[in-house]
Amino acid sequence: MAGISVLQEKPENSSTAYTEMKQGASKRVEPLTYSLGIRTSKELYDDDRYGLVGKKGPTLLARSAAFTKEMIAWNVFNQGFTSAVTTFDGNPLFYNTHALSAEHRLRRSLLEQRVLSQRRVHILTVPRWT
Repeated sequence: MAGISVLQEKPENSSTAYTEMKQGASKRVEPLTYSLGIRTSKELYDDDRYGLVGKKGPTLLARSAAFTKEMIAWNVFNQGFTSAVTTFDGNPLFYNTHALSAEHRLRRSLLEQRVLSQRRVHILTVPRWT
């Protein structure tokens, strides 16, 4: 869902204003599998005097797994200007013309025309509960 508009002030004895929920861009998440294994030669295993092959292998695999998780999570930002990683609308994160709802387009055009200031937009989007 793309979201709905902000709450509207309702005077006493007036009816409630209703809005429609809009269909947003479709999101499809496909799980990926990552793996890595370590192989050693029999000679390396036999010549290992201090037992490092058996101790270091699992530690190195754990570090590799942690690094891979972190790298994939931050790729959205690291590759935010390229089309290698895209957002829900098929564009990179830092693309300057994402698909917006009608309300977001209206707010943006009013800001560009200097009809609204950033402070007024903030007031419009954050309801005050007084």
